[in-house]
Amino acid sequence: MSSFLKILMCSIMLSLIGVNYWVYNSSEAKTPTRSTQTLAIPKATVESTKEIEHPSLKPASPEARPVAVANANNEIPAKVALSPLEEIFIAHKLIDIQSIDPSIQVDLKYASEDNFMEANVYGNMHKCYLQKEVAVKLSKAQEYLKEKKPQYSIVIFDGARPKSVQQKMWDLVKGTSAHKYVASPNHGSIHNYGAAVDVSIVDADGKELDMGTDYDFFGDLAQPRYERQFSQTGELMPNQLANRILLREVMKKAGFKGILSEWWHFESDRLEKVKKKFHLIQ
Repeated sequence: MSSFLKILMCSIMLSLIGVNYWVYNSSEAKTPTRSTQTLAIPKATVESTKEIEHPSLKPASPEARPVAVANANNEIPAKVALSPLEEIFIAHKLIDIQSIDPSIQVDLKYASEDNFMEANVYGNMHKCYLQKEVAVKLSKAQEYLKEKKPQYSIVIFDGARPKSVQQKMWDLVKGTSAHKYVASPNHGSIHNYGAAVDVSIVDADGKELDMGTDYDFFGDLAQPRYERQFSQTGELMPNQLANRILLREVMKKAGFKGILSEWWHFESDRLEKVKKKFHLIQ
């Protein structure tokens, strides 16, 4: 081989080596290393895999904190004000009878003009308050009544009565024939200790059973002491007497004591014992 051919072949080989080296280096520069490589994820996939935070794990802003509301209009009702008499009863630790037994009905006659005085002496109070143990006794009487007559209920006409109201009543009847039926404020009534109730029975429609007289009828016909006599004369009908007997039966079974002058009045105990056990409600 001539010197010229040798030189030409060497030149061609060197050129080829240079081209390969350039191609190799160019491909190395364009190939990303592992530490910088990224995946091309479609936008929709990124949004669908976004981390979802549970609301309970996020700190609530002041605007996001729940606000207690009473109705759909975001109105919080004003606190129902207690009547002056209720405040007195609660201060003496008496309780609303319906907090013990909501099935017992309440119709406070002295909170209206539908009474023998024709005057409202209780103002806007329409709940019956009693000493707790007296309220429990009355709930027992209701239970006994329901066992005998499920459709019947006890209704309360009067319960605890402050001495101040007793004075009002005394002043209203002073000089009338009804004064003997109202206890003097000087001596007090068992009502003034929250330990007496005036009650009757109503049927499923809320109608009072016929007891022979209305509540607060001040006459002999309302007095249990004369029931035998009026039964014989026909002035007290058998169904009327049966209703009175039913009322007395459930009340006495629950621990109450009746009196001879009023079919509706029952006491948790006699006045002497009540005075030792409870405070006078002023």
